[in-house]
Amino acid sequence: MLYPENHDEHAGMSGKATTIFTLIDIVRPDGESAEVGEVSELIMKVPSQMKEYFKHPEATAKTIIEGYVYSRDLAVKD
Repeated sequence: MLYPENHDEHAGMSGKATTIFTLIDIVRPDGESAEVGEVSELIMKVPSQMKEYFKHPEATAKTIIEGYVYSRDLAVKD
Protein backbone atom coordinates (compact mmCIF):
# COMPACT_ATOMS: atom_id res chain seq x y z
CA MET A 1 0.00 0.00 0.00
CA LEU A 2 1.27 3.46 -0.87
CA TYR A 3 0.07 5.95 1.71
CA PRO A 4 -1.06 9.43 0.59
CA GLU A 5 1.83 11.17 2.33
CA ASN A 6 4.24 9.15 0.15
CA HIS A 7 2.56 9.71 -3.24
CA ASP A 8 4.79 12.52 -4.46
CA GLU A 9 8.08 10.96 -3.42
CA HIS A 10 7.25 7.38 -4.42
CA ALA A 11 4.93 7.68 -7.42
CA GLY A 12 4.95 4.43 -9.40
CA MET A 13 6.00 2.34 -6.40
CA SER A 14 3.98 -0.47 -4.86
CA GLY A 15 4.28 0.76 -1.29
CA LYS A 16 4.44 -1.38 1.83
CA ALA A 17 2.80 -4.65 2.85
CA THR A 18 -0.72 -4.03 4.14
CA THR A 19 -0.86 -6.56 6.99
CA ILE A 20 1.46 -8.13 9.51
CA PHE A 21 0.82 -11.47 7.83
CA THR A 22 2.25 -10.37 4.47
CA LEU A 23 5.88 -11.16 3.69
CA ILE A 24 7.37 -9.50 0.64
CA ASP A 25 10.90 -9.60 -0.70
CA ILE A 26 12.80 -8.85 -3.87
CA VAL A 27 15.22 -11.65 -4.70
CA ARG A 28 17.98 -12.36 -7.17
CA PRO A 29 17.94 -15.49 -9.35
CA ASP A 30 20.04 -17.26 -6.69
CA GLY A 31 17.24 -16.66 -4.12
CA GLU A 32 19.19 -14.13 -2.05
CA SER A 33 17.61 -10.78 -1.15
CA ALA A 34 18.43 -8.01 -3.59
CA GLU A 35 20.31 -4.90 -2.51
CA VAL A 36 18.78 -1.41 -2.59
CA GLY A 37 18.54 -0.22 -6.20
CA GLU A 38 18.95 -3.72 -7.67
CA VAL A 39 16.29 -4.93 -10.12
CA SER A 40 15.15 -8.44 -9.20
CA GLU A 41 12.03 -10.60 -8.79
CA LEU A 42 9.18 -9.77 -6.42
CA ILE A 43 8.11 -12.65 -4.16
CA MET A 44 5.40 -12.77 -1.51
CA LYS A 45 3.86 -15.02 1.13
CA VAL A 46 0.36 -14.22 2.39
CA PRO A 47 -2.32 -16.34 4.09
CA SER A 48 -4.76 -15.80 1.22
CA GLN A 49 -2.39 -16.72 -1.63
CA MET A 50 -3.10 -19.47 -4.10
CA LYS A 51 -2.36 -23.03 -3.08
CA GLU A 52 -1.58 -24.45 -6.51
CA TYR A 53 -2.33 -24.33 -10.22
CA PHE A 54 -5.28 -26.64 -10.94
CA LYS A 55 -3.92 -29.89 -12.41
CA HIS A 56 -0.53 -28.31 -13.17
CA PRO A 57 1.94 -29.49 -10.50
CA GLU A 58 4.97 -28.52 -12.60
CA ALA A 59 3.80 -24.90 -12.87
CA THR A 60 3.04 -24.89 -9.14
CA ALA A 61 6.55 -26.14 -8.32
CA LYS A 62 8.10 -23.34 -10.42
CA THR A 63 5.88 -20.64 -8.90
CA ILE A 64 5.55 -21.56 -5.20
CA ILE A 65 8.92 -22.14 -3.57
CA GLU A 66 9.23 -22.56 0.21
CA GLY A 67 5.76 -21.03 0.56
CA TYR A 68 6.59 -17.90 -1.45
CA VAL A 69 4.81 -17.05 -4.70
CA TYR A 70 7.39 -16.01 -7.28
CA SER A 71 5.57 -13.36 -9.28
CA ARG A 72 7.91 -13.12 -12.28
CA ASP A 73 7.50 -9.34 -11.84
CA LEU A 74 10.62 -7.20 -11.64
CA ALA A 75 10.94 -4.76 -8.78
CA VAL A 76 13.52 -2.50 -7.13
CA LYS A 77 14.13 -1.92 -3.41
CA ASP A 78 14.39 1.70 -2.41
